[in-house]
Amino acid sequence: MRVCVDSFFAILCVIALFFVPDSYAAGNIAENDTAYLISSMDNYELSSENIDAEHFRSRMQYMLQHGNIEDLKRFIDDSERYNWKSSSQFFVGCEKILIKYILKDFNFLGNVDSISRYNYMHPEKQDSLFEIVINKIKPEIQSGVLEQTLQDIRNESDRTFILIILNSFFQSREKTTDLIEHNKFRLKNQRQLEYLVSQYWSKENDDPSQKPIGNIGVSYTSFIGNVSNKVNSSFGLLGGISWNFSFLDYETLLNMNLGNCREFDSLYFFNMGLNLNLGHVFWKNENMMFRSFLTAGIEVNTSIKKDNDKNKKNDSPLQVFFVYGGGVAFDMFVFENDKTKSGIRFRAGAKNINADKILNASGFRLYFSIEFIITSNEKKIEFDYSEVGMDRNHTENFSKLH
Repeated sequence: MRVCVDSFFAILCVIALFFVPDSYAAGNIAENDTAYLISSMDNYELSSENIDAEHFRSRMQYMLQHGNIEDLKRFIDDSERYNWKSSSQFFVGCEKILIKYILKDFNFLGNVDSISRYNYMHPEKQDSLFEIVINKIKPEIQSGVLEQTLQDIRNESDRTFILIILNSFFQSREKTTDLIEHNKFRLKNQRQLEYLVSQYWSKENDDPSQKPIGNIGVSYTSFIGNVSNKVNSSFGLLGGISWNFSFLDYETLLNMNLGNCREFDSLYFFNMGLNLNLGHVFWKNENMMFRSFLTAGIEVNTSIKKDNDKNKKNDSPLQVFFVYGGGVAFDMFVFENDKTKSGIRFRAGAKNINADKILNASGFRLYFSIEFIITSNEKKIEFDYSEVGMDRNHTENFSKLH
């Protein structure tokens, strides 16, 4: 009987010795999670990298939930110093940037190289840890605590840079653009400003007055009054540029006509002028516009000999006169790409003509034209670095590198 008792006691001792190391190790893990994680990850094979990431993220989540910020700081500092063999992505997108703010690591947050590596959202991998981080920072931004916290940063450019980066995760691109615009003179660090512009700054030009419309076309002119007895109807060329401000339209137009003189078969009647048109837009949408306009300008008339003999001199005088008139125009854009919009303009109008010195006649002209029109379709406005005294060539090189 005694032998049985001794044997049973011996077995219990063996079992106890078998479990003691694990219990002791568990106690050490509780005391030093970072040391355990690093030593254990050092022995993991690449096939177990997902387990490493889960362990890593679960420890961060635990520390954040329990407010162990100092432990979290040591944990991440040790992980950054250690040369991980695992290739897992321990941080999901911008998560590391937000955690670095919780740890008040402003050196990291003010560094463009550090920020650019993690500055993106990854909605497919957002989990409970990501939600904890977001919910911890969002109230600080909404309440203004963030700006008060950043006042501890002496460098104004770093302070502004971090403020814009953190706000960008919680607001629209338009609001981030406005924030950059409002604080651009505080961003003394050139790389910080260039990075923010390349990542967030975006303005579109919806003001048509900033997009002039160019036109070139052919016209047909018919004369009214006694000048019609002296000159045949004729074709001409015209071209110009116009600007549209809401319901007003301004246009400069260069035109010329060359017609046969009825009385002198050896002469052409030549007319050329610069007109200014002030228009009222009655109706328009993104691709069409209808307007009327009043015309004022200066034109010149002369006659040109049909004989091409260069030795014969043309003694016809020049007549300069003031032009007035009006008309209507209809624009229709039918072709469009990322950079330009183009289409057709139909125009009809009437102007006076004075040819007393040339033909001893005057009157009016009715004209009709078909013109090709083109305008810019680029809506994005480039950031003006000259306002903050930066070299544009450098910023172009910076954008190529990123």
